[in-house]
This record gives sequence, C-alpha cells and structure tokens, in this order.
Amino acid sequence: MMDYPNYVPADPPDAALLLTLNQALFAEDGLTAFPLADRQRAIEMLLEEPERWGEVWLIRDGETVVGYTILTWGFTVELGGPFLLIDELYLRPSHRGRGWGSTTLDFISDRARFHRGVALQLEVEHHNAQARALYERNGFQSHATRTTMELRLDDDSTAAF
Repeated sequence: MMDYPNYVPADPPDAALLLTLNQALFAEDGLTAFPLADRQRAIEMLLEEPERWGEVWLIRDGETVVGYTILTWGFTVELGGPFLLIDELYLRPSHRGRGWGSTTLDFISDRARFHRGVALQLEVEHHNAQARALYERNGFQSHATRTTMELRLDDDSTAAF
C-alpha cells in the first residue's frame, strides 16, 4: 500500500462505484431517509456536468479506490463570495487513522483556492465524533449560533436547473 492517497477526477463510468461507496457511507452514518434513486440521480448529474454542479474525486491507494469526495459550488454574501461545500467525504475504514483524511482536506482546500473560494463548508452527523475530530484538527469550526435546516421541494423542482 502507498503511504499517501492520490486523487483522480471521477467520470460518468464511475457512477456505479461511487454509488457503492455512497451506500457504505450512508450505512455507517445511519442515513436511512435518503432514497437510493435520488442519490444515484445526483451522482449522475454531478458526473455529467461538473462545471455546473461541482467536482467528484476518487481517492486511491495505488490503483485501488478507497474513498471519494464531492465538492459542490455555493455562494455566500456574508463571507464575501463563492464557497465550496464538502458534500461528502468518505474513506473506507481500512484507510482511516493514517492521516489520509487530513491529506484529503488539504487537497480539498487547494481545490477551493483554485476555484477562488473564500471558504469551505460541510455538514457532519452529530454522532460521528471521529469525523468531527478530523475536521476540528484541520481548522473547521462549528457555528455556535446556527443550525442547518432544509425544505424538501417536490420532484419537479430540478427541472428548472
């Protein structure tokens, strides 16, 4: 095994592999409220139009894919411009505790700078202490005054995009 990860942009033929990794992530985090078909559609959209929606990167150990990350585009007036959302970051358990998470966050920070982002944002499950510790070690801070909220739109809402 290599001592460090390498990153390869995902392409449309990688959709099935990404969905398999996504299923592992969601199973670990107990995320049962998100239908598989919705996640599959979103992954396919990202892979088909990365310039519009964001980047998907495979994390590899040599030629073996051991994780992935999804970065999407956003904009925030309060911070002064564009930001990248780390929508997902997943490493197989076999590759955790080796510094690969921090190395990947450095890679993601470089991607954000490349895209002239002013900030990186992410969401982490409250019960995922290991992930929270990783993010905090790498300078991420939780908002003391904010809670993430959402309103799910009907299935036709993506047609306008």
